Amino acid sequence: MKIFLVWSASIGLFLFHTTIAYCQSGNDPRHVIERMLEKGLIEGHDSKVIGPMGDAASVTLTKVLAARNLRSEDIDTGLWILAQAFADPHMIPNAADREPRTAHLLLRYFEFSTTDPQLKQRIGETGKYIDEKCAAHDEPCRDRSRSSQ
Repeated sequence: MKIFLVWSASIGLFLFHTTIAYCQSGNDPRHVIERMLEKGLIEGHDSKVIGPMGDAASVTLTKVLAARNLRSEDIDTGLWILAQAFADPHMIPNAADREPRTAHLLLRYFEFSTTDPQLKQRIGETGKYIDEKCAAHDEPCRDRSRSSQ
């Protein structure tokens, strides 16, 4: 009986410790983006972490992708991250992050990194989506036209 209690307490403490560790790292944007790219899974919590980031999400995504060989799956996940980061510019607390500067550079990188026409189309649609969201925001956004280059 005593062994059972010690064993149960040990398992309970282990589970409690791992839960705390997961919760603490669950709100770190870099950790969330790395997990999304590594596992290919998007959780509901991810949009809460990514949503108020704006262009900071693009910067973090760029840093994470710099250490990887870019795959189509990474581009797909990156497009989701960028769309979520600019879904509601009103929620982005830092005014500088409401400007999709790095996001558009990253989209250009994605365009040059694939030959898949469907993926290129999704990249273009994501860029238009970001532009529309930014334009709908009260503050004026800079010219984000990627086709003028």
